[in-house]
Amino acid sequence: MPILGLARRDLLLVGAAAFALLCAGFVVTKVVITTEVDCICSLAEGEFPGDRLAALIAVAQSPHQSLARRNRAVWALGQLGDARAVEPLEGLLTGLPCDHDHFVCQREVRKALSVCRQPTWRARLENVLRGMIQGEKPAA
Repeated sequence: MPILGLARRDLLLVGAAAFALLCAGFVVTKVVITTEVDCICSLAEGEFPGDRLAALIAVAQSPHQSLARRNRAVWALGQLGDARAVEPLEGLLTGLPCDHDHFVCQREVRKALSVCRQPTWRARLENVLRGMIQGEKPAA
């Protein structure tokens, strides 16, 4: 029995096409976000010693960096989802509403903290894989 004038086969094709577009959208989004994080990390590593996490933390905490750069570093720390960023991110909390003229975005700090405090299985897996690629031993 046709639904909305479409045969079952046509509905399956439309559903499969919609699913494929949705998957492609997720892949493109992931690639764009990963590329942006890598760019922010590269800039930070060019200015500060250590691995990408240490360099991002240094940018986020530096009063000599613009607030825009510090906010991008906070965002990137949230995207990485590494628990080692929790303490430095907590140090950026003011307990006040956002004041983008004087402090890093408090909403962005809270979002990054929520990810870093309880990283998803995906973030934990990515951290382990990243460590394996960089020759680091996974944390216990």
